[in-house]
Amino acid sequence: MTRRCRLHIIGFMALLASLLAACSSNADTTPLDVPVHLLRNGDLALRCGTSLESHVVVGVNGENGPYSHIGIVVQIDGQWYVAHAVPGENERGEPEYVKLDPIQVYYGRDRAKLGCIMRVTDDSTVCRQATDYAQWAVGAKKVFDNNYDWEDSTELYCTEMVQRAYRHAGIDLAEDRHTRVVAALMPGTFVFPCDIVANRSLRQIATF
Repeated sequence: MTRRCRLHIIGFMALLASLLAACSSNADTTPLDVPVHLLRNGDLALRCGTSLESHVVVGVNGENGPYSHIGIVVQIDGQWYVAHAVPGENERGEPEYVKLDPIQVYYGRDRAKLGCIMRVTDDSTVCRQATDYAQWAVGAKKVFDNNYDWEDSTELYCTEMVQRAYRHAGIDLAEDRHTRVVAALMPGTFVFPCDIVANRSLRQIATF
């Protein structure tokens, strides 16, 4: 298969993802075995999703990682949540705001095939500032950025929200890394989870 053909296939899959994401999930909502005893505020919650869109992202990642989505772990009243920006998970007709999901929902098997927790820093002040931003984005009802425009902060996609949260706390996770996609139906330059995971200061806490 030629490179040109592969790129057209990726673009076609992206179009399918936007149309069929709701039909591609597993009905089993049982969560993955999340090690909640290891979690801290500000940890990065990565997952390999079940939707066609997730397969597209992983396909573009290639050897750079199996994760298609990322959010920030937040503890509220003793319970763990993940703040994240994601399309296709709300009821039909509802706006796709940045949202706060219980971690068991975020890692439900209908949404995740694999999971990973990574830690940016042990500095509690930095972590609090990052989680404050993430919770602000939820409260401000920031809309999911379907244009994946890295420069526009009025709408956010998953990696953009995480990057902005930690930039708010003084840490640049992406460090100017980005992934260029040249497929006909989705050309552009994006920051994918693999571009953040490549940050050498991150520590892997658990995979599951």
